[in-house]
Amino acid sequence: MLKRTLLAAALAAFPAAAEASDVIQPSTVSRSATIAGGAARTLELSCRAPAIALNASARGLPAGAELRRSSPSAGVLGWSLELAAAESAARQRLGASIRCLRLELPTGVRDVSLGAATRRTPSVPVAAGATRRTSVRCERGYIPTGYGLDRGGAQVRLAEALASARGWTFRLVNPGSAEAQASVVIRCTRAKVEGVRRGAPVSLRLETRHAGFTDTAEGGRSLRHSCRAGEFSVATGVSLPAGLELESAQPTGARGGLWRFRGSGGRVETQLLCLARDSTFR
Repeated sequence: MLKRTLLAAALAAFPAAAEASDVIQPSTVSRSATIAGGAARTLELSCRAPAIALNASARGLPAGAELRRSSPSAGVLGWSLELAAAESAARQRLGASIRCLRLELPTGVRDVSLGAATRRTPSVPVAAGATRRTSVRCERGYIPTGYGLDRGGAQVRLAEALASARGWTFRLVNPGSAEAQASVVIRCTRAKVEGVRRGAPVSLRLETRHAGFTDTAEGGRSLRHSCRAGEFSVATGVSLPAGLELESAQPTGARGGLWRFRGSGGRVETQLLCLARDSTFR
C-alpha cells in the first residue's frame, strides 16, 4: 500500500510582471559538508519560498562515498539527504543540490499557487542476492519530477529508476547475504496551475519530456547528456546491466545530466527529465 502526502502546501508565486517566456523560473540550491571517514551526515536543503522542490540529488560524490537516503521533507520546500564518507578516507567534502521551481507572473495574473505531493512505499523487502521491482505513481493531475530512496542501511543498490508520464519504476538489488528493507518515494507536482486575469480564469500547464539515451558505460567513467534548448533538467534516470553499479547521478547546470559508474562495462540506459521553460498562462 502506498502512503501519500497530497498537496503538502500551496505557495503563492511571485506577483511580478514577466514576459510570456519568463514565467517558468527554475533554480538550484546547493550545500556541502566535510564528513569524517566512515561517518554519515544528513544535509537538509530548502528552496526559497515561494519556490517548490522538484527533486534533489547528491553532487559529485568522490570515490567510496555513498548516498544512503534521500527524501522530500515535510511541505514542499525541502529535501533531506544522508551522505556517508568512505571508510578509507580521513574526511571527504560531500555535497547535494535541490532543483526548485517558482513562477514569475505576467501583469494582471493573480491568485496562483504551485502544488506538490509526496508518494512513498512502505518498506520493500529484498531477499539476499535478489532483485525486486516496484513502481510508484502520482495521483491524477500530477506529474513526476523527482524521487528518493532509503537503501536499508546502505545494503540495497539502485539498478533502475525510470520516469513515465505518471510515476517512476524502480529495480532494487540486494547483493548481501541477508534480507534487506528499502523504501522509495517520489515527488509529484501539480501539472495545471490555475489563476485569474482581469476576472477571467487562466491556467498554465507544466510540461516535462523524458529524454532517453543508450550508451556503453565503464566503471570509473562518466556519461553526460543534455536536455534541449529551452528546457531545464530536473532529474536523472538510469537502467543498469548486471555487473555495473551506479556511483552517482545528478542534473548539472541548466540543461545537463551526469552519471558515474563502477564495475564492469555494459550497455546502459540513461534518462533526463526535462521541464519546458516556455509555458505561459492562457
